[in-house]
Amino acid sequence: MEIYLIRHPRPLRSEGLCYGRSEVAVDPDALAAVVASVRSRVPREELDAWASDVRAYRAGGGHGRGLELARDVPFGSVHRSDFRP
Repeated sequence: MEIYLIRHPRPLRSEGLCYGRSEVAVDPDALAAVVASVRSRVPREELDAWASDVRAYRAGGGHGRGLELARDVPFGSVHRSDFRP
């Protein structure tokens, strides 16, 4: 399985701004270049299969997002005594 790490382009007007949790614009041309780069590397069939069912798609035969969500435990639903050594 191949994993693609994609970082967004540098935000516009971000000097001195901690933009980790902010909605800031990015340069449209830089964004288009990133999108084109991804599309040229990831097979179209893979993108289409993922987009058709994000929750059930199993990249490389691994588990899908649906299985990942099913095993999540809501905060507070497990009592501290459940973690005895």
